[in-house]
Amino acid sequence: MSKEKFIRKGPAHWIINPSLTHDKKIPVIANENILETITDRVIQQASNTANAEGVESVVLNPDAHEGYGAPIGCVVVTSRTLMPGPVGFDISCSMSFLQTDLQPADVLDRRVRRTLIQEIEKRIALGAGSKPAPLQHRVTPQEFHEIIGRGPEAREILTRHEVDLSWTENLERKWLEADPDVISKRAFERGFDQLGSLGGGNHFIEMETSEIVDSKLASHFGITPGVVIVTHCGSRGFGHQIASEFFKQLEHDFKAAGKPFPGNDRELVFCYRDTPVGERYWKSVGCGANFAIVNHLFINTALRDSLRTLFPGVNCYLVYLISHNLVQPEVIGGRTKFIHRKGATRALPAGHPLLEGTKFAATGHPALVPGSALVGSSLMVADVNSHLTHHSVNHGAGRAMGRNQARRTLDQKLVDEEMERHDVLFNYRHYPIDESAAAYKNYEDVIQSMLEARIARVVSQHKPLMVLKGND
Repeated sequence: MSKEKFIRKGPAHWIINPSLTHDKKIPVIANENILETITDRVIQQASNTANAEGVESVVLNPDAHEGYGAPIGCVVVTSRTLMPGPVGFDISCSMSFLQTDLQPADVLDRRVRRTLIQEIEKRIALGAGSKPAPLQHRVTPQEFHEIIGRGPEAREILTRHEVDLSWTENLERKWLEADPDVISKRAFERGFDQLGSLGGGNHFIEMETSEIVDSKLASHFGITPGVVIVTHCGSRGFGHQIASEFFKQLEHDFKAAGKPFPGNDRELVFCYRDTPVGERYWKSVGCGANFAIVNHLFINTALRDSLRTLFPGVNCYLVYLISHNLVQPEVIGGRTKFIHRKGATRALPAGHPLLEGTKFAATGHPALVPGSALVGSSLMVADVNSHLTHHSVNHGAGRAMGRNQARRTLDQKLVDEEMERHDVLFNYRHYPIDESAAAYKNYEDVIQSMLEARIARVVSQHKPLMVLKGND
């Protein structure tokens, strides 16, 4: 890609040439290798988003790639409007990080890992349309109503389902403002059976070994060398139904008002926060986010119980749980804005007002950045320039090719051989070719971009031992 499309502002910090964005200033965090992955389509989507009514800022992280309406891997700031596109269909898709006191030697034997995979499959449903697993915790309709309204604040329900309540101290948020009574019957029905399930696509459960980079911060966060489990999932069919209903509603509203879609893209529709539809969307997103938080707590409880079938005395500690598909109110320049993060993870620095009174006030909080089943993940923390991205980091490596392209061009045999060569066990015979490392951007370059721009720094790095995904 021609660098004439970008203007350098600093190390790994560019803006898209304003001639391509109707004079909007759109920062891009990327080293020179990653800059080559920012396609014309991504630039067009970023420009369309930036020029939508009410949008004050758009930032692209190094994982930025084509999305629906807005690019995936972007941050969108508004003051009055809410945009379902830069939130996405999987409302509050999140990452959680479970620290164990196991050592790599405990799980080096492939038979041990294979048995663990089988135990996890008994407790966690995998796949987009999966039925509940045999030992999966099931909730009543009344419990589900409470959970989507109160999230982990429904502590009596968490206790009933054997969730370790100490884990709730390490959540990005305790709950979001929500109203279960605005949720449609269809959304309620789609979500009711899915608490404690993983889903499909790029969702995963990954057992990894950790390497400490910053010992002081790692100790503060509760991270130790050894075995950890990283999980990626969100609000499942529940969140997807909520998003689908609002896209349909807002598209209808735009057409009824004779209002053009921003950038001629129906997935950039929006509503005003202070209108009835804005209020319903806000409280519906809160329900989806509350679901996602408790879903992770249920999954991590199931992971703990699975480990204890082989290692009865194992201790498990939830280091952090954080979203990367959400809209939240945050203060920028002394004024409250709506920060939409689509495939972007919040990374608040030390001293940020939202961390006041938490154990992370003096350090910033952890931010989880996965790569692929071959390269693993990193746990990061905000650095001095995190304000450039409105205190956000990328949520992963970002796709280098679409799923269909990956299926057409990559070799299944080579993908499976690479997993075998790295001794990473998988829960099916073949690893999904469209989820292979080659389908994603170079993870080292993605992380290096954040380091060079001083957006975030690495606290610990993690190498995969085994991965579970849904077979869609």
